[in-house]
Amino acid sequence: MFLIPARFLHPVKSLRVLASLILLAWCVLFIGGLVGHQGSRWVYVVFSVVLTAVLLSGLYRPKSYGYLFLAIFFWLGFWLKLSVHNIFQYDYVEPVGRFDSSPAAWDEALWVATVAGMGLLVGRWLYGAWRGKHHLVLTADSARVPLWYPAHRRMVWMLLMGSIAVLAALNSIYGIQQSGLTPRTILVWPLNGLIYWLLSTGFSMALATILWWDICLKKDISLPVYAVFVEAFLSTMSLLSRGIFLFHIIPQLLAIELNRQQAVWRSRLKFLRVIGILAIFFVISLAVVSTLRSYLFQSDQDFRTMTQNKITRLQILQTVVPTFEERLLIMGISRRDVLAALVPIVEEMVQSTDMPDYVIERKMKIHKLSRVVPLKDQLGALRFEQQWLHENIPAMQVRADAARRLYRIDHQVEPKETILEDQFQPLAIEKDTLEQQLKARQAEMLQWRNSPSGKARLLLDEIAYQLTTGLITRVAALAVDRWIGMEGVMAISAYPGKSVELFETALTERAGLGEAPLYQRVCQSIYQTLDLTKYQFASLPGASAFFYYSGSLLFVFAGMLGLTLGALWSEHLVSYLTGNAILCALVGMNAANAIAQLGVVPRQLLIHLGMLFLGVLIIGLLQSRVWEKIRRRTDR
Repeated sequence: MFLIPARFLHPVKSLRVLASLILLAWCVLFIGGLVGHQGSRWVYVVFSVVLTAVLLSGLYRPKSYGYLFLAIFFWLGFWLKLSVHNIFQYDYVEPVGRFDSSPAAWDEALWVATVAGMGLLVGRWLYGAWRGKHHLVLTADSARVPLWYPAHRRMVWMLLMGSIAVLAALNSIYGIQQSGLTPRTILVWPLNGLIYWLLSTGFSMALATILWWDICLKKDISLPVYAVFVEAFLSTMSLLSRGIFLFHIIPQLLAIELNRQQAVWRSRLKFLRVIGILAIFFVISLAVVSTLRSYLFQSDQDFRTMTQNKITRLQILQTVVPTFEERLLIMGISRRDVLAALVPIVEEMVQSTDMPDYVIERKMKIHKLSRVVPLKDQLGALRFEQQWLHENIPAMQVRADAARRLYRIDHQVEPKETILEDQFQPLAIEKDTLEQQLKARQAEMLQWRNSPSGKARLLLDEIAYQLTTGLITRVAALAVDRWIGMEGVMAISAYPGKSVELFETALTERAGLGEAPLYQRVCQSIYQTLDLTKYQFASLPGASAFFYYSGSLLFVFAGMLGLTLGALWSEHLVSYLTGNAILCALVGMNAANAIAQLGVVPRQLLIHLGMLFLGVLIIGLLQSRVWEKIRRRTDR
């Protein structure tokens, strides 16, 4: 049995150990990001200091749930994403338009993010100076509970959960509103939008309301708390949106945990048990939704992720392998000149009887000759290569000239590209193998596509992948590349037409079926090439990038300052109207997510937020004693 040292069981010491580990991880990421950064090191340092200050300002004595989530989103979308990409040097997931990765381009993009971060910090400071105390923990006041609720509590719970299940099922069956797809069923206005809002926001608000009422009445919430998981799971499955699960679960669980002293738990459930159930629901929803999205978007093809990954890889190889082959031809022509100078040197080394060993060693090192193969054998190989090139150069020259025109290959080949010869054969073999595998899978699809059992097999294969390899891939992406921020700033900072007029155009843009929004053209998104009458995907710039449409850093600062204050004050309004900590957390998450995703048809976001606060106002009226007086007078 393993024993845990007593010093790690002490809460203060445990926190210190955890803080030390977090600081160490930050330092590793900072140094790695700094070394891999292609712009000014000083700009990266300032960027890192400001973005880390934003994160700490959200975590240390937090003023609101919304600012806490906003600070985390901002840090993940900018600092963590950039640092990880600098370390591992892999491509960004989202398109970045005309961004050329020059030092000047990086400096401009980082200054935009830094100034935006300063806007968040100043907004938090101003709110703190006005508000003072934070309100993450609220008093559970039974006077806030409507007088009619205790007598009808079970009925309210049953009606709410039944409505969630029925509407989620109807939306899935008839495709009223699903993420990335145009509606298959058009209802009387505004029912499509209302159903989407209920599943994405409304039901979770209703659940947060009655759950808080139970806390205020000192009811046992051991069982009702799991309704949060069920609602999030059903809404996620119905809307085909993986993010909704976390956006519904995390704020409510956080608020319940912070207010746990006021909640009644008959079985005294441990928080880790709740997290375990959450993990199970999350994994299942992630696998099923990913499978359904693949099936619905590519139902006429082999939609399995493994197959789609192979198709993407083959498309790359079909472009790269011919280019490699022609580059090798050009290198062979250049090699003739190298051999013309190298062969006499090796001949002299082989034939000389008075050349000192240290001179031979130095010459072998300079010309990268082998120390384990006899020089005579190496000389013979070089002479054979020289003779072969002399005979084949004319034919190679014709093909090389054609390659330069077709693939735009420069005449000069860099010395580092001598590794091409080692890379070419494995890539060519991989290309041939993939072509054979995909040809076999296409034959399978012809047999399975029209067979219910065949389609079931494809779905089971995809779910199995999503529960294993796909799960690891998506969780890794969720940690870094899921969060919006850096790519939007990169794309818009590189766009040449920035102006106040362009900002006004983006601000007043309308959504049109079959039309690509402005940002899709700015970032050169692949989504603008899809059938926009069928699919509704879009890359998102985020608020920081959106304000930089103006081309002004002052505009970015003022915009982020205003949005931060708006998010903080709106949560204060929710607290004032309802006194509900769970609802504050849920609205705070919505506000933070809205700011993070701002930029594509903003007027739609205003409609969503308007409905959100209309819902808060209705809840406030339900809890109001004025409403009770009106109801009593009506009964008389």
